[in-house]
Amino acid sequence: MDPNLHQKKGLEHLNKVLRYAPMVAAGGEATVHLTYEDWHVLADTLFRMNTPRELLPASVTDYRLAPHQQSIILDTSELAITVKKF
Repeated sequence: MDPNLHQKKGLEHLNKVLRYAPMVAAGGEATVHLTYEDWHVLADTLFRMNTPRELLPASVTDYRLAPHQQSIILDTSELAITVKKF
């Protein structure tokens, strides 16, 4: 499956988060902020657009919405990353 433009942007945001998170990590956790719009593009890509798992970076082992759907939590083998709206 070829991702559409919205999914491509979401995957770009996801890769940026994964590259940035190690720079702000402490104790195996990191918090990364995205703009309101970018956060929603990422959320759409992960939760609403049926994006195939194989399109996501292999380093992402799990992902979910935090309670009240205000944050996205990404698990990798090295970090638990919380993505918040800025």
